[in-house]
Amino acid sequence: MVSVPGTPEVTYVTGYWMLPSNAKNPVEHYQKLIPQSMEMIAGRKLILYFDDAQTEAMFAEACEALDVRLQTVRVSVEALPAYRHADAFADGCRSMRREEFDRTPLRWLEKGLIHYRRDFMGAGEEVYRRLITIWMSKVALTSQAASGGGGATYFAWMDASVARFSGRRTNWNFPVQTFAPRALNHYASTMSYRGERLPLNASFMLGTPEVWAAVSLAFDAWLQASLSDAYAHDEETILGLVHRDRPELFHTLGVPLALIGPKPSAGRRLIRALRRRLGGVPG
Repeated sequence: MVSVPGTPEVTYVTGYWMLPSNAKNPVEHYQKLIPQSMEMIAGRKLILYFDDAQTEAMFAEACEALDVRLQTVRVSVEALPAYRHADAFADGCRSMRREEFDRTPLRWLEKGLIHYRRDFMGAGEEVYRRLITIWMSKVALTSQAASGGGGATYFAWMDASVARFSGRRTNWNFPVQTFAPRALNHYASTMSYRGERLPLNASFMLGTPEVWAAVSLAFDAWLQASLSDAYAHDEETILGLVHRDRPELFHTLGVPLALIGPKPSAGRRLIRALRRRLGGVPG
């Protein structure tokens, strides 16, 4: 695969909507990590999707201090591309046959179980509907930004809290990496889907406008096909299905250190951390 040097012209895209009842991470978690994430893209351009003045002010302050050129787009969760599917997402989560996955070797890392127990039951259905809407809208929002042009070679989705991965996966410092120009560049995942390891973590994804258009088209097709599944899908499980069909569209930048060592206990530490986070999921 032909590659291009790191530090090309990249426009970064992110989104943040405050959900005080978010069982995954409290608001304070993001308030701490957002400035650190902005530090990673100092001197670059960022498109921010948001829906409240406090969020805009928080990003504006962090970006100004780091010479990040900030462009803001105010949009409510209800106006996000995936919101029209929120009912179907909730139905799929509610009807999931969870006992099927309690017996799988990677049950502690099974996406559906985590979303059901932590997000659907832990935070409540309304928060879950908003969370899954935000996650499932990442591809559409970045593709939309990329289709607008603006002179950038690449457009990259980055989670507002992407700095949480600093030092925790190989090649974690994405602004200085070498990118594959004809694929969606991403990091590998520790999570699993139906007992098999997912190929992609969606905290950072970078591609040309042409790549984003192709991925978005395939993502939408698989999302539609999965709406009736009795499973708590998210954007990574859908992207995993796209990856299965179109592996040539993807390029892995790095992998979580927990999957490669340096000690065999690294994987066990990851599982223990997930158990604590989920409040002791039964085995």
